[in-house]
Amino acid sequence: MRQYLNLGDNSIPISEKWDEYIDLYTHKKNETEISFDVPKTRKKLEKTATNCNLNDCIFQIRSSGIRAYSLAEPFPTFTVSNSGGGPMIPVLSKERRRLNLIEMKRIMGFPDGYLFPVSRTNSIKQLANAVCPPVISSICNDFSKLL
Repeated sequence: MRQYLNLGDNSIPISEKWDEYIDLYTHKKNETEISFDVPKTRKKLEKTATNCNLNDCIFQIRSSGIRAYSLAEPFPTFTVSNSGGGPMIPVLSKERRRLNLIEMKRIMGFPDGYLFPVSRTNSIKQLANAVCPPVISSICNDFSKLL
């Protein structure tokens, strides 16, 4: 994952609320120190990848809860949807920011210059619903070998 990131790009910062969530998930604060009521699905991490450094990982926001993924491993399926709090875009814990569109394009196998003719939020939703171009290429190559 690390190879796809623009480390130091703080163009999409997180909210103060998310800042507190990161403190909760990295054990810098406990639930009683959080300034708001933490919903049931956000009280603890739903899933943590093996060998995941919570201080330097990606938190994937899902309706079922928060998952932590290692930057040293491939990223699983993106899930991006709109909830009452806005789009659920993955968060980079160390830099305390959301992933940007170029990073998400790279993760999904799209070239940096690929343009979506819609808003950033809708572009991210389209990426989350896309099939990775390298996967399609691999499938086509496998079929061509059969012909």
